[in-house]
Amino acid sequence: MRGQNPRNAKAGGFEPFNFAGLPFGAPFKPLNMSLDGPLGNPFAGPFADTMMETGQKCLDACLDWQEEIADFANRRLHADLDLQRSMVRCKSANELAKLHQDWATSTLSDFAAEAEKLSEILGQAALTGMQAAGQAQKTERRSNGANLHAKPDKPAGG
Repeated sequence: MRGQNPRNAKAGGFEPFNFAGLPFGAPFKPLNMSLDGPLGNPFAGPFADTMMETGQKCLDACLDWQEEIADFANRRLHADLDLQRSMVRCKSANELAKLHQDWATSTLSDFAAEAEKLSEILGQAALTGMQAAGQAQKTERRSNGANLHAKPDKPAGG
């Protein structure tokens, strides 16, 4: 019965459901997503601003990560092409073995160095995110603390 509309199941009909679990074509009413509730707008204020900034820093770190991987792949492809060009010029099996050994050593070294670079990018992104989140918490505590200790306004005409 999964994926079938129970109304049409007896007739052997198949009607797929939409993302809300309703059959396609059924009326759909979105939930009331008003932000004017008693707690106010959770997407406003210094904490939300800092979290947005942190999100941007995370995206920047992802871009740095991808650029580094693309640059590394480009460098490795060129090194592999250089190996192939050098292999054609080898005059003996010993020369070919030495060339392959040097290539393998440099490849392992390159991959180790790349892992270190990617770890640095990831570590810096994590540190930046943690610092921003910590700063947001401090800012939010200060603003909430200020509101908790504020004196209530005097009623009008009183």
